[in-house]
Amino acid sequence: MSFQDPHRITFTTADSVSFSLQLASPVLRAYALMIDICVLIGLQVLIGTVMQILKVLSFDTFQALHILLSFGVTLGYYMLLEWSWNGQTIGKRTVGIRVIDVQACRLAGSQVVLRTLFRAVDMIPYFYFLGTVVAFSNKRFQRLGDLVAGTMVVRTTKTTQPPVQDLPPVKFNSFRKFPRFEAQLRRETSPAEGECIVHALLRRDELDAEARLSLYQEMADQIRNRLRLPEGLETIGDEPFLRNCVDTLYRDLKVL
Repeated sequence: MSFQDPHRITFTTADSVSFSLQLASPVLRAYALMIDICVLIGLQVLIGTVMQILKVLSFDTFQALHILLSFGVTLGYYMLLEWSWNGQTIGKRTVGIRVIDVQACRLAGSQVVLRTLFRAVDMIPYFYFLGTVVAFSNKRFQRLGDLVAGTMVVRTTKTTQPPVQDLPPVKFNSFRKFPRFEAQLRRETSPAEGECIVHALLRRDELDAEARLSLYQEMADQIRNRLRLPEGLETIGDEPFLRNCVDTLYRDLKVL
């Protein structure tokens, strides 16, 4: 895991596939919080209205149950939604952010519970003052509850996959004989570069021969120059080399 800039974090998976996520700023999280507070106020009003009948029968019973239910609804709101909605509440979903594990793994129930319970600490001395100070003091904008639970909040992004299914399938990819090289290729090739290769191959018939050869050579050389090619891969032509790259980068997505 590494930081490319103050607002983006990059992960590398066990199979050497890299991806990055944009961190949610404290300001954006504050907008989501305000929406959640409005939702919770509405729920509290609804609870109070429904329980008015108990107030007539016993004021003490009404007061005790009202406090318990209000507390339970507030905690349950965050716990239930963040657990069942992939780290999102109504506010987070509205502004486009979500909670994730710091290693980009699926949130565990214990993490959701911890970060929710620590809201009370983050609010010291008033309205998330401590949580805000802590969030601005670390690179991942984590409030105290996030630090304890091992979570952070990122922006949700809608990614589109390049149309690799429109390319002819690769009958034989010699890269498959070299798993370490394929892992290195996945790790060192950005999504943007992979998409450029796909579109260049798709436009093959639109380019004249000279322009196509020049473009494919330039793209292939960029990869060759930064990767350590195993013996036997140096002699592969530029276009087959690029097609093998696409197969390596995207075949696990089962779209070829």
